[in-house]
Amino acid sequence: MESPPAPAAPGNGAASLLSQILLQSVSPVVMVLASPRAEAACRKNNLGFVDLLRPFCFLDRVNVPVRTASETPYRLQEFRLRLFYASEIRATPIELAEQQLLDVVNEAALDEIQGDDLRAQSSIESVHRAMQSESTLSWFQKYSTAFARTLAFSEHEAFDHPVACLLVVSSNDENPLDVFASLSDVTNLPSLLKDGAMDPRILRHYVVLHDNQDGPSDRANEMLQNFAGTLDVNDCSLIRINSSPLDNGSPVEDIWSSSMPRYKISDNLKTGCCLQINDVDEIQRFVIDLCQKHIIPYMEQKVRYLNQQVAATRRGLKNQLKNLWWRKKDSEYPDTPSGNVYTYNSVESQIRVLADYSFMLQDYDLAVSNYRLLSSDYKADRALKRYAGVMEMLGICLCLLDQSRKEADNSLETAYITYQTCGPPSIRYATRTALWWAEVHKTRAQYSEAASVLFRAGTEMDKDATLRAGVLLEQSAYCFLRCVPPMLRKYGFHLVLAGIRYHMSSQRKHALRAYSRASAVYDGQGWNFIGDHVNVYLGRISLLLGKVDAAVQHFMNIMACSHQSAPTQAQFLKEFLNAVQNLETKDEVLRVRLPAISSDDVYVRFEDHRTYASAMAASVPEAEWALLEEELVPPSSGAPITTWLDAGKSNKKIQDFNVCVSGEDVCVFLKVSNPLQISIEVFLMELICEFQPKKRGPEEMTSSKPENSSLILSNESFSLKGGEEVEVCLKTKPIEEGLLQVVGVKWGLCGIVQCRYDFPVQGKSKSSKPRKSKIDVPFHKRLKFNVVAHMPRLEISMHELPPKINRGEVRRVVLEIQNPSQASIKNIKLKTSHPAFLMFGEQGDLDLEFPNCLEMRNDGQPKDIQCEHGSSIFHFPEKTFLEGVSTFLWPLWLHASHDGKVSFKTVLYFEPCEDTTSLKYRTLRMVHSVQVIPSLQVSVGISSCPVKLDQYLLRMDVANVHPSDSFWLRQASSIGDDWCFSAVQPQVLEQADNDETLKAAFLSSSVSPSQLLPATQSSSFFFQLRRDVETKHGGGTVRLGPPSSEEPLINISSGPLSYFHQQEKIVQIKTSQQDARYQTVDIVLITGQQDDMITEKAAGSQRDFRIASHHVCHCRVEGSQPLVWAMEGPRCLAHDFATQGLCEVPVFLALRNCSQLTASVKVETCDWNDTGDGGAKAGWRSASPPPTLEALASSGTESSARSDRKLASSGPYVWCCSKSVTSLELAPGASTRVPLCVGVLAPGMYDLSNYRISWRLLEAGKQQAETVVVAPEKAKRSNFVAAPAIRAGDYAEEAALSPVDRSDGGASNTDRAAQVGEGAGHSFLFTVIQMPMELL
Repeated sequence: MESPPAPAAPGNGAASLLSQILLQSVSPVVMVLASPRAEAACRKNNLGFVDLLRPFCFLDRVNVPVRTASETPYRLQEFRLRLFYASEIRATPIELAEQQLLDVVNEAALDEIQGDDLRAQSSIESVHRAMQSESTLSWFQKYSTAFARTLAFSEHEAFDHPVACLLVVSSNDENPLDVFASLSDVTNLPSLLKDGAMDPRILRHYVVLHDNQDGPSDRANEMLQNFAGTLDVNDCSLIRINSSPLDNGSPVEDIWSSSMPRYKISDNLKTGCCLQINDVDEIQRFVIDLCQKHIIPYMEQKVRYLNQQVAATRRGLKNQLKNLWWRKKDSEYPDTPSGNVYTYNSVESQIRVLADYSFMLQDYDLAVSNYRLLSSDYKADRALKRYAGVMEMLGICLCLLDQSRKEADNSLETAYITYQTCGPPSIRYATRTALWWAEVHKTRAQYSEAASVLFRAGTEMDKDATLRAGVLLEQSAYCFLRCVPPMLRKYGFHLVLAGIRYHMSSQRKHALRAYSRASAVYDGQGWNFIGDHVNVYLGRISLLLGKVDAAVQHFMNIMACSHQSAPTQAQFLKEFLNAVQNLETKDEVLRVRLPAISSDDVYVRFEDHRTYASAMAASVPEAEWALLEEELVPPSSGAPITTWLDAGKSNKKIQDFNVCVSGEDVCVFLKVSNPLQISIEVFLMELICEFQPKKRGPEEMTSSKPENSSLILSNESFSLKGGEEVEVCLKTKPIEEGLLQVVGVKWGLCGIVQCRYDFPVQGKSKSSKPRKSKIDVPFHKRLKFNVVAHMPRLEISMHELPPKINRGEVRRVVLEIQNPSQASIKNIKLKTSHPAFLMFGEQGDLDLEFPNCLEMRNDGQPKDIQCEHGSSIFHFPEKTFLEGVSTFLWPLWLHASHDGKVSFKTVLYFEPCEDTTSLKYRTLRMVHSVQVIPSLQVSVGISSCPVKLDQYLLRMDVANVHPSDSFWLRQASSIGDDWCFSAVQPQVLEQADNDETLKAAFLSSSVSPSQLLPATQSSSFFFQLRRDVETKHGGGTVRLGPPSSEEPLINISSGPLSYFHQQEKIVQIKTSQQDARYQTVDIVLITGQQDDMITEKAAGSQRDFRIASHHVCHCRVEGSQPLVWAMEGPRCLAHDFATQGLCEVPVFLALRNCSQLTASVKVETCDWNDTGDGGAKAGWRSASPPPTLEALASSGTESSARSDRKLASSGPYVWCCSKSVTSLELAPGASTRVPLCVGVLAPGMYDLSNYRISWRLLEAGKQQAETVVVAPEKAKRSNFVAAPAIRAGDYAEEAALSPVDRSDGGASNTDRAAQVGEGAGHSFLFTVIQMPMELL
């Protein structure tokens, strides 16, 4: 017999979403039988054994070779297991299945968006984007998967039959073999296995579960060894769990809750609380081994066996004629949906198992051939349900193969109709067919056909399944939306049908979602009747869900229903009033008029002792201003109470009123909206005020009239369109002292009706009985004002304040204070909310030239700029008086310390020279906004010097993140007396009369070859830190430009930059949480910027730089590693390999103990073939020709040899030490040099990094300790440079020049030093060349 062709991979028409859905529903089933003690061990994590393994049962990119019926293997990329307890392998009752589906729908309803987001997410664009990104995580796909799960374990399908059985016992079980035997008892098996529907001859795998909280796993290992005589060792596994104590919490992420029903999750116990990362890794490895080594090979073997049996009995012309001849006549079979009773050993059942196994192994060609063969048998036997199941899988296979779309559709159509014919019990299978059929159409972008299938399934089911009908109708609507072009009317109509089904099923949140998305189609389209239907149901459902505001809004949309009849309008109005009565603020809604005025949005703006420079300042919450003015204004100064927004007023008479100043406006802001869909006209809207002049009794209170000269009122006339809302500002200006009360507002509607609305003001009543407030407002507000005499008011402005500024830039800003009144001002103070952003200067700063005033003098001393580092309140000089109608200037320093839009608040305090009113002082509140653009990102990393152990290397990475500007890097400075800061100076070969030498010397003596950092570029700078504890003359400044640069240095030790640095230290210490035990150093980078740098440089003119400073504070100098080491020895030597084949090179390993404890150190040298993991093999290797003496001389420096690493190849070498392991002890702070020797056999460049350092810190009083034996993870090395191995919990040396990307300046958060550690050797390159003949 010829071998069948190799299985074809899924075609392009099979989308990944359909494949994922099928993987969740049609995948191998593993039956689990676990002992009670094993389950108890898992329950410590709030999990069962099945729940413990379930997140790892989806294997992505498994890449396993599979060979089924074909001799040509193919690769299986994705594989999934479904785990069930034996008690769960049974058909789900219909009532329980419906409850499970209801739980899925209710869970999705809990996650529905609320409030205003519902309308935003219901727009057509938002829904279309959500449908385009549809995945298996959407609630509908979860519903579809749960629906398919309720149909599992049917007698007519084989892909739900278990392919394997896991027998799980605990290591605490006394007789594990007896437990295995009891678990395998027939009473514990599913009923389908007992009845003969499933094959009991399945793969068995035995698992011993060990709880690490019960002790070591010695007993578990012994149990596995004892199984060797009874069971196959390959079929036994050991799983260790619960490595973490119960009270310590779980260090792993919760990956189990998402795959568990909510009723299984306990609120008292965290899921996976006793598991550690090694437990999770062991469970994952067990699942992978179970799939790759047991289940997949078992399925392959069974497929090949069954294929041979089927080929011998059913395939071929002879077998077909034999089957046709001996098959019973149709009249002898009962015409029932199930047909004959097929046991697992029948030919038909074997063919179905073969087809389903082939499908799960993704051999769709073999599955199609067997499904076709089986369909004729079931059809002849009139086993309609089995015939429908076969046709269903046949259509799915053809779709995945992307072959014969017509045949695939016909097969699925036949399956759907046949399931419908079988009667009500099988209609649910027809729904499953429809769901998969719709997904098939979606993979082909046939959304209209998919919508038709879903609509058909949603309307051709039982009347009791209204919820499922709603789900299918909603999905059909989304399919219409995804059509090209979108069918919006069908989309909206099907959403309405779905909303009705949801409402009938009491799923109000889902109904609300469906109607809300339908309203996005019908709003504003002129389809009045269906639009009214949508709005009415939205209002009713919102009201039932407690969203009263939304209900009112929806009912307001149908108030202008002129197309409806009078009874319908009355019904709408009745429901609107009912919704209004359910609002929390009932009185407010009952007072709704045309236009509607919201009393909650009524607020006043006036000025008492607090004045505002702009409307932006007035919009800032009062709490923020009060917090800023705590130390500025006098405490409890007896000043009059402020606005009616303030709560907690006392019963004093003066506190019954707000205070305003005569001659200044009192503004009342109203939000006016039109609840109708028609335009309305509002005429002459003005305030209703009552004013009592001073020295008049209460009986003389008069209403404001045009002829009343005590008040000046303003009015507004405007038009409101349908549903429009505007904010109206109505003003009143008292021109004399007295008492003012704002009572309400009046207006004329459409020029006919006079309307009035009284504000619910809480205050003293004229009558003896207290007046109750008609509206329950969220805060106490009073619209009574005590009008006092005129008070001076200042005006302020900031000159040279840029709207946009680069981060780190320093600017000088001039503050101008103007007094337009005739009165004089004294005791002026200023405070800002951003002391790190704004600093107060001195009067003399105005006379200095900026930015030259920030530079140092020629003698190296800073220029004299005084700055105050104390309080954030700036007191103007005591003799400062601001006369009437005069102006005053004062300098400020600005530093853009962080990105984004910075809105800094400033308060100016002043007092009048003459005490004429009850107001003793006034404040002027200002808000200024500056957009800070990201410019440079500076990070600092400090590590031990690999060459000199008493020094540290500092790497400063500067990245220009500005999209267009370039920056000139001027200098880098350090602040800290304990450390000397200098540039790293590489060695340069001195060659006389050579221009290249001068160029090399020029480049080597500068920190960077280029001072300009263009946009979107980055650069790194290297410096040297050396401890200077004795002299205390640390710190330093390094010019970043070339040596010939004459740029003056910027002063950072005093002046504005010193002040801003102190502020930056305060800010950064809060974010870095620096430990005071560690010594730190601060780095300041000074940059400059100029629009036309080159032109002015050439002209030699005065450059007007824009100076910027970037501060990196609290950089921890001491690394976390207690031991540092470096290899010392010759870098280049010549040897005659012709006369002496082995060249011995003496080297020394320098060690220093940086900790406070004695260190026990072990130095281990490794052979060449012991250091790699496959990249470097033992034996000889070919090497490129080594460099000659002339080549080395022409290169000039060791760095040149390092730059040519890629041209050389590391050859083999051997360590010639007397012993491969050297042990020693180092006292705290001690250093030593370990002599070593290496032998090379050929010329070349060698990397002496094949050694390991391990240490153990000894406790006080112990003289010797055994070095910790750890199986080190061998570091992966290239041919030239070996990176040090870094492991969790151990100390390892970081690469000396590795980049650091830390926002806290490179500070480490490690607070505890490790006691043991291990590290790989650093790269040490040396070159051995063949000695030339002329030198021999």
